[in-house]
Amino acid sequence: MEDGFQLYARSSAEENALFLLRLVLSDDQWASFDKNGVVVFTGQRNIYVLSPTSQTEIRDKTTGRLLAHACLQLTVAAPKGDRLIAEYLLLKNNEDLYWRTANIFSKIEWDMAIPMLIFGDLILLINLIARILNVR
Repeated sequence: MEDGFQLYARSSAEENALFLLRLVLSDDQWASFDKNGVVVFTGQRNIYVLSPTSQTEIRDKTTGRLLAHACLQLTVAAPKGDRLIAEYLLLKNNEDLYWRTANIFSKIEWDMAIPMLIFGDLILLINLIARILNVR
């Protein structure tokens, strides 16, 4: 294991974050992250799929069905790996606090929003066609 000086002597903050993530995760979790690019954590409530490049997926613990997406924003600019570490540790140590802190977007909201957006676009398209035909 590297000492603290070697940790900070790395070339980038992202490398430091990945090194720290390696120390925080179990061997199985790290192998899964190394292979799939995501950290899968099973909490008391649900299964969480944490990704450094997208919102966290919240899945049903029994069926694995996608329930929602979560977004945890740090108060300072930080590498993607640091957010991943913070989110993982928060879930691992206090899942209820995670639910109070993260922005949770249920899948139902997205399912309802898409048809509404399509309907709005169709109305705008019909309005545009009507105006074009009236100009001629």
